[in-house]
Amino acid sequence: MAVHTCSPNRDDSRGGAGNPWVVVPLACAGAALLAMLLGCGGMSGKGGGPGASTAPPAPKGGGVTLENYNKLRSGMSQADVAKILGNPTMTEQPPKGSVGVDNIQVWESGQDHIRVTYGGGKVIMMQAFLKGQLYVGNDNKDPGPGKGSGLSRATLDKLDANLGNPGEQKMTEAEVIALVGGQPQKLGPQTIAGGIRSNQTLKWTQGNSWLKVHFINGRLAGFEQDGSIR
Repeated sequence: MAVHTCSPNRDDSRGGAGNPWVVVPLACAGAALLAMLLGCGGMSGKGGGPGASTAPPAPKGGGVTLENYNKLRSGMSQADVAKILGNPTMTEQPPKGSVGVDNIQVWESGQDHIRVTYGGGKVIMMQAFLKGQLYVGNDNKDPGPGKGSGLSRATLDKLDANLGNPGEQKMTEAEVIALVGGQPQKLGPQTIAGGIRSNQTLKWTQGNSWLKVHFINGRLAGFEQDGSIR
């Protein structure tokens, strides 16, 4: 049996009924057409052909910065927030039992992050941890590095708000230290209430006042100020 290949120099004039040399140019033409179609993407939908599809451009935003965080406002839509921050790193579902919370979007850049909570399709809560400083809401002034709000009413209100909001993830030790400021004393595991024990408890002392903050699994679980447990 002869093996036939496509060759431009082959003399195909010998064709006739039943002559195999007649079909070789047709097969070569079919192969060439197939190669042309594949090369231009006409059969795969890729490479810019008629079947190609492109995803819509994602909102770029300005990223995880204090400047952008301060642009956020309660009542904004998710689209409004995306124009400022870009697409979120992740979207979390609200904790079980949460009321009035749609979801929580998180933007991360290294250890910095911004968290925005939505309810009814609008922003209802925002929080950020930027360059070691915790921000809650958008009415915060940058106190500068290493400075917190101390044992003030503002500190207690922010701890209270974080504990009392089921749709908001509880603060980490680093976030609480940034909020209060200074270097707390580490007391180790302590009994909180009802026999529950913390994994770690931090204590700040300021004059005659003191503040103990309890953590379970690295997250805020409760606090005491001058003996009053919350």
